[in-house]
Amino acid sequence: MSADLLRTFLSELDEYLPMFLVLFRKRDPAITNILRWLDAHDSNQNKRTTVLLGMPHCLCQDTSSILKTCEPTGPVEDVLKETSVGILIVYEDCSKCVVLQNQ
Repeated sequence: MSADLLRTFLSELDEYLPMFLVLFRKRDPAITNILRWLDAHDSNQNKRTTVLLGMPHCLCQDTSSILKTCEPTGPVEDVLKETSVGILIVYEDCSKCVVLQNQ
């Protein structure tokens, strides 16, 4: 029996999105600007992205080994080099991106 891992992951993520967003608002003032942006650009896709990027930041973890970003025309192989498990975020217009910096 096989499972659709992406569908399962997104389904579980969607279930916990509201709780994570409430936690972020209470716990981490460093992502206030991102949450304000999310309020103005509310979509499920944006909520997922905010939670995936905000979770390690909120937990004060270094995300450089698991969260990778690249442009659609970028060399994906170089970005994923030495990454066995991680999340790749492909963005088309970085001028609209809101990125959390590791502190």
